[in-house]
Amino acid sequence: MSTKLGNEERKRLEKLFEEACDHDVPISALRRVLDAIEAPELVEDEKDHVDTFVDLGTKPWKEDEWYARWVLLFMRFPSAWQLAFAEFFGDRKLYCTYNGDRYRVTMASRFGDIGLAPALAPEDSGYEHRVLVKECSDWSDKP
Repeated sequence: MSTKLGNEERKRLEKLFEEACDHDVPISALRRVLDAIEAPELVEDEKDHVDTFVDLGTKPWKEDEWYARWVLLFMRFPSAWQLAFAEFFGDRKLYCTYNGDRYRVTMASRFGDIGLAPALAPEDSGYEHRVLVKECSDWSDKP
């Protein structure tokens, strides 16, 4: 994908976005359109994007993915929404297995990947790895 959108392509995406806003389209799908307009070179393959996982999970749906999808959805909210809903969300944590080790999920990027820190690392440790959701398994609220 080129790093610059032509005027016609940009207009087409903006029109799609406007039409989607008028219908019942998942917010994550709208975000992907905005990402394509703002930074087309950074948009990952749709099937591997965190928003696709949040919207669809894997088929058949796995029981451990429900909690993961919910927490990742919250992580993808704009920061103002996260602050507004923090009292309802509480101090929830999301853990997964990546390459045989347990990690805490620390962020979900608009570019489609997630950030992982060692499960027992301090809260403010940021992330050690940025990986695609499909590379993780065994989602849980416990390390």
